[in-house]
Amino acid sequence: MTVAKAEDWAIHPLPDTYTTLKLDILLSEEKSEAIKRGVIPEEMEEKWFCYSHNNTLYQHRSWTGNCIDVIEFNTEGSQLRAISVKVNRDPEQYS
Repeated sequence: MTVAKAEDWAIHPLPDTYTTLKLDILLSEEKSEAIKRGVIPEEMEEKWFCYSHNNTLYQHRSWTGNCIDVIEFNTEGSQLRAISVKVNRDPEQYS
C-alpha cells in the first residue's frame, strides 16, 4: 500500500484567501484508512492529489498543484472525525 506524501507531487500551499468552515463528520474505519493513504494520480484524468499529515488532509488539483482545501480531523479510536475545513477562495486558483 502506497501512502501519499507532500513530496510526491509539485504542490502549492493554501493561499491566504480562504474560508474556514466547521465540520462534524465521523468517518467509517474504511474511509478513515483511505484518508490516511491519500491519492497519487496515475493518469491525466485523475484530477486530485491528496495526502495526510498529522491528522490533516490536504487536497490539491493534480494539474496545477493548487491547494483547494485542508481538512482537520480528530482521531476517535480507529476512526477520524472531520472537525473543520479551510477552503481556497482565491478566484485565480479556484472559483
